[in-house]
This record gives sequence, C-alpha cells and structure tokens, in this order.
Amino acid sequence: MDSQNDQTTEPMPTLASPDTTQHDKPKQQRSPRLNLIPLGGLGEVGRNMMLLEYRNQILIIDAGFRMPEEDMPGIDYIIPNISYLRGKEKSILALCW
Repeated sequence: MDSQNDQTTEPMPTLASPDTTQHDKPKQQRSPRLNLIPLGGLGEVGRNMMLLEYRNQILIIDAGFRMPEEDMPGIDYIIPNISYLRGKEKSILALCW
C-alpha cells in the first residue's frame, strides 16, 4: 500500500468564539453591551473624544477643543468629528472632562 493513499482527510477543528452563545440567543435575550467609541483625536491634542454607550444612553468623556495654529488661517477652533451623535442628542446623559 502506498502511504500517501492511506491518509484520511479529517475536517479541521473549528474554534468556538467565547461569546458563541450570545449569537445563538434571540435578540431580546442577549445581554446588553457597553460600547467604547473613540471619535477621533487619539494621540492628538484637542481633537480627542470618547463615548461610552450602553442601552442607548451615551456618556461623553473628554471632549477636546483646540485653538488653531498660525498656519491655519480662517479656522476659528478645532473640535472632534461628532457626526456619530447626530440624531442621538436626547440619549446623551452627561459630558465629563
């Protein structure tokens, strides 16, 4: 017998993700998640903003604000991109900085 023909191909084992059971549950039974959302400026002074979002409630942490440099004519101030928050204004609970 040829040793190459004796080899049987077995299916590769699959690794289950830690929250596989979360995806198998119906939507209303899933436990709520805490979302950490950076809105830019990570590592940039003045454009940093972080959101904590839990069950449609938003806590804003460290909203950055910066004055423009000399080489930025026509710009009054620099703020983070807050387009994610449009339409969610009533969900904002607090602003901490």
